[in-house]
Amino acid sequence: MTLSLAAMMKKLATSVGLWAKAGFPVADEVTLSHRAKTCFDCPKMNRDARFGLGRCEECGCSLPKLALQTERCPIDKW
Repeated sequence: MTLSLAAMMKKLATSVGLWAKAGFPVADEVTLSHRAKTCFDCPKMNRDARFGLGRCEECGCSLPKLALQTERCPIDKW
């Protein structure tokens, strides 16, 4: 599944809104490391996406999403 740009922007706006409402909490190093390893090992991660950040083919997000404490994996991997 590849999300449209409009769908990804909507998800981004929702994520940033929730993150702001929670006070901008950032994931700690252990959590961030776990999330990154999980995503890099996932077949849904497109590592060839722009800027070398990768992009999840399930939710459309790139790796900076991993640092937002309020975020969750859409397929419950973390």
